[in-house]
Amino acid sequence: MLTHALARLATESDPNQQNRIELLEAEKMRIDQEIDAIRTGRKPAITPEAALQRIAEILELYAELQGDFRRVREEFERLNRSLRAEIMQSEDTRGVVLDRFFEGYDVIGESAAGQAFEAFYRMLTDNSAHGELEDSLERIASRAFYRKLALADRKKLTGLQEELLVRANETHAVMRLLAVSLKEFVRSQDFVKERHLAELIRETRKLAHEVSKRAGVNDVVWEWDLTSCDIDSLSRLWNTVTGENVSAADFLEHAGLLRLPQFVLVKNAAAWVGEGAAEEVVKLPVQSLGLNHPKHKSYFHFLHQQTALSLDFPDVPIFLALGYGVTLLANLPWMKEKGILYFGDLDTHGLAILAECRRLFPQTQSVLMDLPTFERWRDFAVTEPKGAALSPEYLTPVERALADVLSEGHLRLEQERIPLDTVRGALLAALAGSVGKKTID
Repeated sequence: MLTHALARLATESDPNQQNRIELLEAEKMRIDQEIDAIRTGRKPAITPEAALQRIAEILELYAELQGDFRRVREEFERLNRSLRAEIMQSEDTRGVVLDRFFEGYDVIGESAAGQAFEAFYRMLTDNSAHGELEDSLERIASRAFYRKLALADRKKLTGLQEELLVRANETHAVMRLLAVSLKEFVRSQDFVKERHLAELIRETRKLAHEVSKRAGVNDVVWEWDLTSCDIDSLSRLWNTVTGENVSAADFLEHAGLLRLPQFVLVKNAAAWVGEGAAEEVVKLPVQSLGLNHPKHKSYFHFLHQQTALSLDFPDVPIFLALGYGVTLLANLPWMKEKGILYFGDLDTHGLAILAECRRLFPQTQSVLMDLPTFERWRDFAVTEPKGAALSPEYLTPVERALADVLSEGHLRLEQERIPLDTVRGALLAALAGSVGKKTID
């Protein structure tokens, strides 16, 4: 691949038109000769052994790509730390620092790692390239030598395209998160506080160094008597100091402290954050969700965050990685009026969360949570370490049939193992259909 890329670069960058024409004609002659050799039977298809060796080389290259994704993310994070350090050490005003941040974000995008990744990401998400890769994999799977591959290698080849897309989306998300994080770091003026804190730390170290010249580590500087008690919570500490007897449940209110808000991750949250950040994934307090009413008639509940990040339904609110925390949405007034589409892992926990969601919201409709889907992708199933207790009264007959097979075999199929095209098609069909009319027998 590298040799081919260098040869192509040398040809396409040659300013001499005649040279480029001669090289292309030579390539055309080589291709014509190869076609003639195939037609006359002088060049048969490669042997099964050679094909298996090619697959081994492809899988080795694929393994190297996995490491490349990790190194690219590490490079982005290194650049992020470098930019933050530069901001911390700068004595410029907030406006100048903000301008420097935008210049710094260009540094991330224009770095060698950033440019290489962006080119690969564009290729991977290009529809024509996507179709060409999928077609190639299907044709390889139809060859006789494919059946000689180990099951693990067949799984790698089958999931290669989706796995690359998942890793690319993760890396792309790192770039976006770094941009948002740095922008917030500067706009909130947190860097000013951290700069001041760094100055205090440096001053403290300087004073400590001066003190160390006059006092040894064994010298007594100060003595005081201490009482002792077992402290395992703030309420216990409060009761020890004040002599009161406040329970752990009542401590925060008694001490005048606020409880931490409960948050959920939401994609396509225009109803709450405005159109400007409509397609971003945002972390919102549950209480804020009750303030506005989403326009769309339906919303999605995904158990796995990466699946939601990889799909694009701009107008439909998507709740990510709620899990059993679906109960947090129980008191939202608009939830009873919306169609709910649920897609989770095909295991007992995924079905238990579905049952809990339907207990709270009877209109909940599952997508691909059925036995045919599991059987189609069963090769990717693994053992479920510890199953969940199910409430069959909140599952449909189709879902209960899946639950029986999963429970009996202690099996689980993670939702990200199902190809995105399959998931996207099922969700579109569910959105177009009669959402919320599924009955429970």
